Amino acid sequence: MYNAKVQSRQQQEQEQKQQQENQTSSQDNVVIGDSKDNIFYFVQVSDLHISTFRKASTANFYTFLSTALPLVDPAFVVVTGDLTDAKDQQLVGSMQYVDEWVTYKNALEESGVLKKRNGTFWHDLRGNHDCFNVPDWDSKENMYADMSATKTPGFMFDVKTEYGKYGFIGIDACPKPGPARPYNFFGLFETPDMDSLARRLTLSQGNNHTFVFSHYPVTTTMFGQTSTGASFADLSKSFTYQPTHFLELEVGDMKQNGIYRIMVVDHDMISFTDVSMPMTTIPPAIMPAHPDDAFKRPALGRRLPTNPIIVVSNPKDSRYLIPKHEPVNRIATSTHIRFLVWTDSQAPPPEYHEHMRKDIKIELRIDGQPHLNPSTFVGVREHDKNEEEEFLPLYVSEWDAQKYNDGKEHELEVKVVDRYGRVSSSTTVFRVDGQRSDMKGGFAEWVMWANVALMVSLSQEFSLVVSHSHYSNCSNAFIVFSATFQTTS
Repeated sequence: MYNAKVQSRQQQEQEQKQQQENQTSSQDNVVIGDSKDNIFYFVQVSDLHISTFRKASTANFYTFLSTALPLVDPAFVVVTGDLTDAKDQQLVGSMQYVDEWVTYKNALEESGVLKKRNGTFWHDLRGNHDCFNVPDWDSKENMYADMSATKTPGFMFDVKTEYGKYGFIGIDACPKPGPARPYNFFGLFETPDMDSLARRLTLSQGNNHTFVFSHYPVTTTMFGQTSTGASFADLSKSFTYQPTHFLELEVGDMKQNGIYRIMVVDHDMISFTDVSMPMTTIPPAIMPAHPDDAFKRPALGRRLPTNPIIVVSNPKDSRYLIPKHEPVNRIATSTHIRFLVWTDSQAPPPEYHEHMRKDIKIELRIDGQPHLNPSTFVGVREHDKNEEEEFLPLYVSEWDAQKYNDGKEHELEVKVVDRYGRVSSSTTVFRVDGQRSDMKGGFAEWVMWANVALMVSLSQEFSLVVSHSHYSNCSNAFIVFSATFQTTS
């Protein structure tokens, strides 16, 4: 069960040695069963692009605050950059608009996220749009320093639970100075930044897992060296995706697609789902019509009905296994399928009411065949949560993992029908032997593997042509605007 406290950096230093001594032993005999312990979840969202001139992105953000967060109720939220749009009405030039930053700040205040969990709930980073035309950190153009939640270049915090400690590091790779549009698409991590990352990773030794967040994908970031000569490759030996030591997962944008990500850590296995908000039902944004009205507080809007959301945490999707840093052997010894289901209590339009039922309906299928063991709620319902127990929408179903331990891929489907007849399903590819499945990501996976920043830096005289053609022909989800999520341990 998640019941954690966020620690300061000084507390982290004091407890580091003790964590390293205590971390190695007791996890080997852990069995993933029907307990509600050893699990917590959080949300990542990126590329808000709050704009003075384009109101739809602001409406999406308001809906995230008024609809998604109350439903999901995560332990905390990480926002990985492009908080504001900073583009002019013609989409040609760029500047930092004070009304965009005021809108962001006011939305956070009105929603209450800044005070939630004693101020440890909302963690935001800069993206390339947030440092368009920003000469340096101390410049008045750096409105992030005054109107964001974090207010510092990057963040670091720990979540300490009864079953271990988890570190969260946000890195700010904004170029210094921040060029104007359209030249600010590559991240820059110089020696002071590398030294800071090295110190933070040192403090994270002994954690169950350490999560590293950045707006810029690794492939489009130009990394320097630490003052002792260590490269990013040296620092990332403990979490390198090539060949599968770490997992770099880019999340889609809130701006156009209304996407946010739910990350679940269950018995140190890390699972996720990307949720698209109900875009067709989102009302127009209420934005100031003129900069003079910028300081009027926005209206976040009503909470919208939402289809069920599902995250399977055991067995974990084998396409995203991290065998070097996750206890993948626990899948084979597990006794229960585990999954989280968020269902909306908000009543839909009257035409749905004829389908209303007392409780939700859950169906499981493995390799197309019905899984006959019942699904049981073992978590904590919203109306039962208290200071000791947080809301946890956890369901389990008993299974025989060894039946599927044949060195092959299998498929688990979870279908949920809520009380009003709204339906969602989730399909998980899994293996019980702990081997990672092929993502089959095609060109997009190659993009994440290729060092685009290095290619461009080695071809400086053609860099503008390369960057323009590269970005204009590739989905935002993989190159420019989508933030990177990494996990290390």
